[in-house]
Amino acid sequence: MSVIANNKIVSRELQIELNNSGIITQITSNCYDILGYTATQMLDTNISKYLKYTFDDLIHIECFNAEILRKDGIKIFFDILSNYIITNDNKTYHIHLSLIDISKYREPKGQEKMVFRMLERAKDITCRFEIIPEPKFTYLSPSVEAIFGYNLEEFQKNPMLQVEIAHPDDYAIQLSKTNSKTDFSKMFQVRLKHKEGHYIWVEDYIIPTYNDNGEVVAIESITRNIQEKKELEQRLEKLGYHDNLTGLFNKNFLLKEMDLLNNNLNIPIGILVCDLDNLKYINDSLGHSEGDIHINNTGKLLLSTFNSKHVVVRSGGDEFVVIMKNISYHEANRLYAKFKVAIKHHNANNKAMPIRISIGLAYSKTSLNAMQYTLDIADSNMYKNKRQRKHE
Repeated sequence: MSVIANNKIVSRELQIELNNSGIITQITSNCYDILGYTATQMLDTNISKYLKYTFDDLIHIECFNAEILRKDGIKIFFDILSNYIITNDNKTYHIHLSLIDISKYREPKGQEKMVFRMLERAKDITCRFEIIPEPKFTYLSPSVEAIFGYNLEEFQKNPMLQVEIAHPDDYAIQLSKTNSKTDFSKMFQVRLKHKEGHYIWVEDYIIPTYNDNGEVVAIESITRNIQEKKELEQRLEKLGYHDNLTGLFNKNFLLKEMDLLNNNLNIPIGILVCDLDNLKYINDSLGHSEGDIHINNTGKLLLSTFNSKHVVVRSGGDEFVVIMKNISYHEANRLYAKFKVAIKHHNANNKAMPIRISIGLAYSKTSLNAMQYTLDIADSNMYKNKRQRKHE
């Protein structure tokens, strides 16, 4: 393959030989016509000055595409064939590189230019991120600044910025995007921190590129801002899992939590079951609005006793359940006593409408395969308490 320049034939194929330190020991004279360097300038220099590959990298790669900057700063794309010779003592002696200039085939034309313009104008982020031989973006669309507040230059200077801004709970997911063992058929949803400090939910579709050893050497991705979608999901989840009157969790959430603890976790738990004794009387004599106030007051007392680590549920009209997770028997009993004291103090200040409530407590050293049984014991203890209170 050759071209004519200044009435002489110039080959488009550049031949380079390296010793086992990566030093250029031989190079064809057309290096000046292709790269702008003379042979004298390139001899005895390390190949890593021109290629982002070390000698050890080139031993393991037979055929690949790479870019080299000409002396004048213009980027040239090459198709490269790497061959190495091994001596009788099994030590690598040198590597022979054959480089073909393919720059003109890499230039976007016609429809490719149109696609490029679409990517540049799209709201979604498109990118190509190389992992081997070193992390870097070879393409990143301008929309990244509109979503995260960081400009292209900041991502180019610090390719690992995309990992550094990941939410702590999503850090492992963000790292998995470059792991060869990852299932790339699934979408990735993570929170990344905006330059101003708040987090943005994004969804990635990733296409990996592997080398002959099965390692991920690069990824191409489309990233979409799904913050509004996530906020809607959270609002719907709150509606689906919360009681409208008290704001406590509802029975749907109780069943979900029971299933999780029963089948997937093995932790000690305490369960408190509560039942209002006088709600029907209040509804019938004072009206349902007063009954709602009574229910709300009970919910507030529960929340004042149990913190966010516990699951406080309004499971029915006058029924409440509290699941105390990862708790000792002593601590469960202490909170039970604390709740009774809170009710006593409330009633001392609200003699016109005191809270009459029956309470049952049950404890189990394990939640695994024990949730329904523990709940039944707490329920049974609550009815025992109710019968005792009737005779008081």
